[in-house]
Amino acid sequence: MIPNYLRLPSAKYEDLAACSVDARYAAITNAVETDVDNTQDMDKYSMDALEELVRTVDPDTASSALFGSTNWDEEEAGDGLSVNSPEKVSAIARALGDHSFETPNLNALVEFYRNAADRGDAIAIMFN
Repeated sequence: MIPNYLRLPSAKYEDLAACSVDARYAAITNAVETDVDNTQDMDKYSMDALEELVRTVDPDTASSALFGSTNWDEEEAGDGLSVNSPEKVSAIARALGDHSFETPNLNALVEFYRNAADRGDAIAIMFN
């Protein structure tokens, strides 16, 4: 499965946290497909990225960065939907620091986390 990342302003994060799973999927699917400025994906390299991240940061941080820390698909309505809160995004961005990585798209994802942290955004991760 390919993780797709979407920056969520904190107000949108709070709104979606209060929604049903179906409403979350609809909103995030629409945004991933239409809001290219606020999205990022790891294509087929997510497991390579996890291995590389674990060599740099602790396994929990690596897993949260790639796969999210909070399950937003409790009903298993789709292929998977998780989220990192604005506070978690900030902690992940600090842990990733200025490291440079070899795995394709991983440096772009690190920059994506930095930008989200600077804006106070959450990051939703949708798998497909």
